[in-house]
Amino acid sequence: REATFPIRRTGARLVHRVATLRDCNVGEQGLAANPGPVQEKKSAEGGSLNRRVDPRKVNESLRTAAMRLTCLTSGTNAHPIVRRNRSWTCGKRRWETWAMGGGVKDASSLSSEGLLVGVGEPGAWDSAGVGKPVVRCFLRDDAQKWVMWYQGRGEPEREELNAAVDAVNHCAGATGLATSTDGIQWSRGRGDALTEIPPEEEEEPEMPVGKVFGKNNEDWWVFDTAHVALGDVQILSSASLAGSGGVYWMFYAGGDFEPIETPQSLLDIGLDTKGEGAKAIEGLRTRPGVALSQDGVNWARIEAGHHSGALFDVGEPAEFDELGIASPQVLPLSQKDLRMYYHTFDAKKGKFVVGLARSKDGMQWKKLGPVFDGGEGTSFDARGAACPQVVYDPAGKQFLMFYEGVSVRGQRSIGLAVSQDGLRGWQSCQDPVLSPSEEGWDMGSVGAPCALPMAKGRWRLYYSGSAASTLATSWEGIGLALSDGTNIQHFHRR
Repeated sequence: REATFPIRRTGARLVHRVATLRDCNVGEQGLAANPGPVQEKKSAEGGSLNRRVDPRKVNESLRTAAMRLTCLTSGTNAHPIVRRNRSWTCGKRRWETWAMGGGVKDASSLSSEGLLVGVGEPGAWDSAGVGKPVVRCFLRDDAQKWVMWYQGRGEPEREELNAAVDAVNHCAGATGLATSTDGIQWSRGRGDALTEIPPEEEEEPEMPVGKVFGKNNEDWWVFDTAHVALGDVQILSSASLAGSGGVYWMFYAGGDFEPIETPQSLLDIGLDTKGEGAKAIEGLRTRPGVALSQDGVNWARIEAGHHSGALFDVGEPAEFDELGIASPQVLPLSQKDLRMYYHTFDAKKGKFVVGLARSKDGMQWKKLGPVFDGGEGTSFDARGAACPQVVYDPAGKQFLMFYEGVSVRGQRSIGLAVSQDGLRGWQSCQDPVLSPSEEGWDMGSVGAPCALPMAKGRWRLYYSGSAASTLATSWEGIGLALSDGTNIQHFHRR
């Protein structure tokens, strides 16, 4: 069965026919059925992202694709070589750049343990904030190809967006892309990746990196005109296209310019409004959206069922997700079961809450309500849970939720909860699996987890961090922590 979706692209309005996920083969190689890391080349389907695809070919591919969902988030342990490089992504030089962008007066007094990517150099699109990593690993021709989509903002976005927006959608602004050969040493661009290579170039150049997706500047009536915040990227591989690397689905949250009053319960956590109080804020309310791409760089927005183009709307007045839908993460469990976990701020409870929606085709979603809201009292997540990432653990036959736990004073740590069916009955660990460091670049807060299973039962945990612990502080870097062997209840910084 096919469905017709209007796709918005620069300078044109196109209609494509795209096979729905109802016809996809998820069970054999989907996330739930993936037993672990990719051990053989034949297990890693989908192509390399190292090839630029002409947008016109993307359009034609989307029209005829019969998509099959695969999970390519595995890899093997790699030993890093610490060096300084021209992309300023690691080592002492990167730390100095991060310190300048993050406002740290004395970088030498703070540890850079675990830091992989800091804010960009002055003038770069991500010079004022970096965070929310979504990491994938591809195995092709016996070589690893790592890609990371991440959230970033420049100085203009930091000036435009109110602190309340950061409290709900940390580091909202635009989405960028970085590449790596081992998942540790990362390369990225400083500007808009789509403008760095002429569209008429026929050869296959090195994959451009940098900003790849931003707010909608074309249509005034849509839901993402103020900012976008990355949620998740899923890979849909097409067996019907010779040489195709597959189709990527980016799920994101978008905010518009409708003024929304800041809930008093959000201010009570310690949100600094500079004496302005609970005033109406533009961009505070967000809705979920989706965009498609065949190369991970050129993205086409999809107009979904809601009148604003969003996948679905926020809750009705007094419902738990009235304020907005943030950090949508999609777990493709079977051919007819896609689950979207997202967070919102419940003004009545005064807590961040994880909600759940389900879909059979990725476009029509049904909300199922709240499923998890952290702990109580003085626990590390007493003010709720945000930025969920749910994965299925086939070894334990259970669902794992890595999440941001928000404390009573707004500090964030990374927690872990477990459920037998991924729907209800989430039980959280008493202590966080990763806490802010004592004297490092991330001594204020850590969050936005992206956990990847590795070889021999080990895990990598990519995360965001900041030196300040206030609720509305933007992320200032992306770090990496490793599990203590197969124990996923504690991670140590690399």
